[in-house]
Amino acid sequence: MACATMFGNLRLDSQTGMARQLISKDRPARANTTMADKLIERNPNILSGTPVFLGTRVPVRILMEHLEAGDRLDDFLDDYPTVSREQAIGLLERVKTILVGDVDKSAA
Repeated sequence: MACATMFGNLRLDSQTGMARQLISKDRPARANTTMADKLIERNPNILSGTPVFLGTRVPVRILMEHLEAGDRLDDFLDDYPTVSREQAIGLLERVKTILVGDVDKSAA
């Protein structure tokens, strides 16, 4: 059974590991959309709506599973060459920002 954790107005789904704000709901891409704006998509016609990296059929949870198993990011990228390094790092950075916020680096 999946549970959700709330972070302000964001909902983090424990089953998918993704915050709802990161997910695009089958919207057409805009010309000025950057990779940071659309890292993943959720489309009912792609893997029954499972969140995937934009432009691929690779579920986002696969990256999380690789990292949880102790695999390096390069191992994941070798296994799933349709996902770019920029997509994977961008997703991890966005999740980190959601979970820990924008911590002032000078305070560390």
